[in-house]
Formats: sequence, C-alpha cells, structure tokens
Amino acid sequence: MNPKNINKNAFTLIEAITAITLFTMAMALAMSGFIFLLKNTNQENAQNELDIDVQQTMERLKHDIRLSSLDEIFYYADVEGKLQALSFPLGQDADNNGVLDKDTNGNILWGSQIIYHIKPTSPTELTRTIFSPRNIDLTDSQRQEQLEDVVATGNGNSTYNSEHVTSTMLFKNLLQWDILPTAGRYDAFADIADDTNIREEATLGYILISPGSHEFTFKVVDKNALSNGRAIGIDQLFISPSYGAREAERQTVTDYNGATPAPTYMPTGSWKGRYQLYFPAQNDGDSFTLTMNNDRWEESNFSIDFQAEDTEIIWDPTLSEYVVQLVGMEKTWDVVDQSGDSSGSETTHLTGMATVDILIRGKDQDPNLTINNPNWITYSGMRCKLTFRASPTSPLTLSDVRIGEGTSALQFSSGSTAVTFPTYTTTNNGSLQSDWIDLEIDKKKNYLVQFTATIASGNSLQKWTDNYTDTRSEAQFSNIANLTTNSSTTNIDYIPSLESIFSSYPTNGIYTSRVFDTRLDNPTYEYLTKESIEPTGTSISIKVKAGDTRDLSSVAWSSGTLEHSFDIFSQKGRYIQFQAVLNPDSTTATITPQLRNVTIEWTGEERLVNIGGIFTKGNDYGTFEVEVDGNPLRSALMVELEIYKKNVRGMNGEYRTITSALKVDLTPRNTGL
Repeated sequence: MNPKNINKNAFTLIEAITAITLFTMAMALAMSGFIFLLKNTNQENAQNELDIDVQQTMERLKHDIRLSSLDEIFYYADVEGKLQALSFPLGQDADNNGVLDKDTNGNILWGSQIIYHIKPTSPTELTRTIFSPRNIDLTDSQRQEQLEDVVATGNGNSTYNSEHVTSTMLFKNLLQWDILPTAGRYDAFADIADDTNIREEATLGYILISPGSHEFTFKVVDKNALSNGRAIGIDQLFISPSYGAREAERQTVTDYNGATPAPTYMPTGSWKGRYQLYFPAQNDGDSFTLTMNNDRWEESNFSIDFQAEDTEIIWDPTLSEYVVQLVGMEKTWDVVDQSGDSSGSETTHLTGMATVDILIRGKDQDPNLTINNPNWITYSGMRCKLTFRASPTSPLTLSDVRIGEGTSALQFSSGSTAVTFPTYTTTNNGSLQSDWIDLEIDKKKNYLVQFTATIASGNSLQKWTDNYTDTRSEAQFSNIANLTTNSSTTNIDYIPSLESIFSSYPTNGIYTSRVFDTRLDNPTYEYLTKESIEPTGTSISIKVKAGDTRDLSSVAWSSGTLEHSFDIFSQKGRYIQFQAVLNPDSTTATITPQLRNVTIEWTGEERLVNIGGIFTKGNDYGTFEVEVDGNPLRSALMVELEIYKKNVRGMNGEYRTITSALKVDLTPRNTGL
C-alpha cells in the first residue's frame, strides 16, 4: 500500500472507539436527565389534576349553594356531631340576573333538591345527588329522612322522589370532608352625616333552634376604625321559618350589661312603628338579652295586605304606636266635593219661601255619571249631623228639615227623619249645625236632605255652583211661594245652604289581616292574644281561620267572636288569618275602641333557622354578634376538602401519595328574608 494513497479525512480505529464511548456517555447522561424530568413532570401533572379536581368541586358547590337559602338547608352529622352531608334546594334563575325567580306570591321557585354526601365505598367517593324536579310536597321531616337515606345508601334510589334522582361521582379517594359553620357578625357603621341614620335589612346568621322560649344576646365585639361609637339599633327582628317581623322595641329585655337598652323614637326616616330599640354601648363586651319564642306572628303595625271596612290605621301620638280604630267622627260629605265650588257665592233673584231637595249620592250613584270619584259620602256612621251656612249678607231661616234615603227622582225612598237644631237662625255668613240625628248613614247608599228656606225681601241664600260637566248637584226647588220664578218645581244647577254632613262612628267596623305564612306544614296553633283599649260600651272581638293554601276565601271564620285571649287549637293549616270586629259605644257612637296588637302563637319545629332583621346604621354604631342561649350564630358555611391519589411515581423511582386541599366559605346569596 502506498502511504500516499491513504484518505486523510477518515477516522482511525482509536478515534472511532473514543467517539462512540463519548457519545454513549452523553446519551446516558441525557436519558438520565430525561427520565428524571419525565418522572418529575408526571408527578406535577398528577398534582395539577388533583388541584383542578378540588377547585372544580368547590366552584360547583359554591355555584349551587349561592342559589339556595340558609334556612332551607338540612344537615347530616356523624356520631361525633361533625357535619358530613348537606341537602338544599336549588333556586331557578331563568334570566341569569343573579336573583332567584319567584312566583306571584313572592315565594322562591325551588327547582331541584341537591345533596352533597360521602358515598360509603372503598375508596370513599364525594357524590352529588340531585332530585329534579324537586318534590315540593315533602315535609321538613321527610326532607331530613331523604337526606339520611341518601347518606346511608350512597344514592337516592330508595327514598322520596326516587323516580327523579341522579347521582354523580365528583371524585374518589376522599381524605377529609368537613362542613364547618363560621361565626357571624354585623358592622353597623355607615359614613353619613352626624344627624342622620339609615336602615338596612340583613341576615345575622343561623342556628339550630328548638320550640319554646330562647334568649337572644346582642354583644358588641368591635367598632369600625371610623366609627365614633359602639351603639346597636334594631328596628325589627326576623326569626325563620316564618320571618314574622317583630318590633324590637316591643320585645322583653331580660338582662343587659354596660348600658341600658330602651325604645327610642325615630322622627325621620322609615323605621317601622317609628321606634327602634337603642343600646348606647360604650365598650366591647357590652350586651343585652331579649327573650323571644322560636316562632310567632306579632301584628302591631297592621300595614301589610290588609282589608279595612269602616276602620283605619292611625298613628296615636298618646300611645306612640299604630292602632286600628273605627273611622268616623268627621265630615262624611262636603258640598265642595260634590259641586267643585270651593268658595261659594249667594243667590240674588230669590224672594219668598220654597222647599229645597238635595240628593247626595253614595257608592250606588248613577252609573251614567263618568266622573272620577263619584262617591260623595266618605264614611258610614250610626248617627249624623247637618250643617247649613248663611250667605254673606243674610241670616238663614230654616224649617221642616228632614233627611232619609233618597232616589234619583229626588224623593224619599223609605221615609225620613226629622232634624232638630239648638237654634233656627244664624247671623250673616254664620253656620247652623243640627243636633245628633238618629239616622244611620251608609256610604254605599243615596240620601235626600229636604228643608224649607224662607228668604226675606232683599235677602239671599248661600249657594255652591256645579262646576262639573256631569250632573252632580241634583237639587231642586218645589212648593215655591212668591219666588221670582214662575215654575212650581225648578231644577237648579247649584246646591243651596247645605254645607256638610258630619257622621259619628259606624255601627261596627272590620279589619281583616293579611294571610300569614307560618312556613310549617302542620303547625300546632296555641293562642291568639290581643292588646287593645276598649272604653266602657265599646268592644273588639276576634275571629280566625287557617288552611293549607294561601287563598283562605273559601274557609269559614271561627264560629262566634271572642273578646279576649283564647286558644286556637282547632285551627289547622300552614296559613292563618284573623279578623277584628270593632264596635263603638252603643249610646252615642262617638267613642271608638283601639286595637294595639295581635299575637298568634304555635309550636315551632326544631330546625336550623335564620336570625335577621332591620338594623340602624350610622357613624356612631359598632360591630356586634348574636348568641342564642349562649351559642353563637353562624353566618356562612366553611367547607374543607382534601383528596389524595396513590402510586404516583416520583423522583428516584419511588411511588408516593399526593394530596390536594382547599377551604372555602359558602354563603347563599338569597337568605329568604
């Protein structure tokens, strides 16, 4: 071989062996790093998947419960008392505006019932069981049975509404699942002007409460850094399930510490009953206690969905409260209302004597009239008085004055009653009021007033001219003697002399309350109690009725009427209503009784309920918490969830168990208040 022919670009054997060796070592190192990276990535992926599972589960639970209500939640606890499962209705939000849909009565439309629970398998599973549509006829006890059965069996196949149940496993390998209540507190500070306050409706929290009386302790725990004080102000309180409003200032204060709570008049704003219960606390720890029953209906403002028949609701400044009383002892008819003439004038063409007939229409007025307010008689009354007015230039001389039910033909329909006066003459522009007339005025009927007027030569009558296009005045002269007109009967377009009719209180009046929803399927009613002022000769009697539907129109009132507190054990049904019949003194009908409040009691059920109300906020109000029988309210749920995954290969080739945990607060957006 000629050395000159050797290819100088070729590798020698030694070089090739060296290169292969180096390449092999590099590949070994690269593979080692790749395997290390692969193992680490595998572990990270498993951790990420686990974290996502936990987050998705919590988000789903948060989404569900935000469309529910605290007072509608049922719980299942293990033998140690730890909450392990919860069942709650899911509200409908068809338009996705964040507000639950409601029916025509204002009740939330619950579409489904959802249960989050642990399925008793190995390994354990967190499961979401849903009953859709929700059976709205289940009682609370049946709803609790449904929850317990689902927990025991792991599904809803053998309980109420099982034909509409679906269960979904959220994930396996549950390590920890705790449902923890969180303490609730309310910050009443508001950055507003020194001399003003505002009101806010709020839920303070919930607690498991049994039937009967309980102690509700309000304790100052802090104050906003900007607040000038630690006061507590309460307008009304609500205790579910019925959410019957209770005036805080009317509740019994059984204990207090550090300051004295007292009813305080709120002259401006919209405080119910115009009062709040005010607690001028000075220090953290100051407290007061109210003793209240589990659930009841306290009606003291009388202002919601009521029906009044010859009764009215007024603010009595002497009692400093709203009362129901008879309406009357006022003008029931005024000539200005009928004629539209607010000032009046005087006739200039009459001389002599004539009989005057004036028709005054009640609600049974002529259907052909198209005026907006054809009811000229405002109140019914057991008796009445007539008032006449003389013209500015002449005294008034009357005789043969009578009143009775009248017809559109300006005639008495069933006789008349003579009217007497303390005197029969007046001075110029003077008024003349009759004695009491024993004629009952019914605002639904028409009446005719008839009198003889004597007009001396050169004198005149007071008159109110009809300013309406419809025929309203309906008055006439008849039996005319020596008048300037030649007609024996003359219809006139004005009302002469008669200025007003004053009525006493009616024979009776009726106040019918709203229909109250106890929100219990079969409450055991106990007592109805009323507080009232009934002067001698007056009376207030009460009737009551209950039923299973809100419409109680077809249910009969309790037989007879009862004057005082009485038991109502015979009443059955979720909904209840009362009716008060008020009677004046039978002699003069000038005195009315006054109904101050009505309370209806029933045996509540042991269940988780919301405590809330309407609270005063201002720049000198503090932060407080509430305890019931020494136990704090809970304002939300805290759920702590931890899951695991076994046999995840990690670095160094070992297999390990990884976990993921998350703790979140769950607060229903809608509380039912």
